[in-house]
Amino acid sequence: SAIPEVKDVMRRKLHIIVNDLDLRWGVPRDTTGTDTLRICLSELDRCAGETAQAPFFVGILSERYGWVPNASDFPKDGPDNWKWMSGFSVTAHEILHGVLRRKNPNALFMMRNADFTEQDNYKRLSLKDRS
Repeated sequence: SAIPEVKDVMRRKLHIIVNDLDLRWGVPRDTTGTDTLRICLSELDRCAGETAQAPFFVGILSERYGWVPNASDFPKDGPDNWKWMSGFSVTAHEILHGVLRRKNPNALFMMRNADFTEQDNYKRLSLKDRS
């Protein structure tokens, strides 16, 4: 993972503390769909509460669409506006909840190009080598 290097460079060079959150951490494999949605979206709420409602949201997306919750997976006590998203991936729910519904100006999305890592001339340079 590049996260430790990013955290180190941000701390040393920019005096910025990075608290990373991967929304799949802390979700046990045998968790129900309802609990998975609840855990992921509540983590976004927690981050928003700790950062005056505008955390930096960095979405790193790839070629995999991910898990799509069933209509029955939506928490019964959750907002009714989640139900219209039946058929969308949990990642889409996270983007809507963490960025679009909050109108968060601190969002960055990056798309991974799987072909890039397959190129013969690809060299992996750590952030420390470039700084």
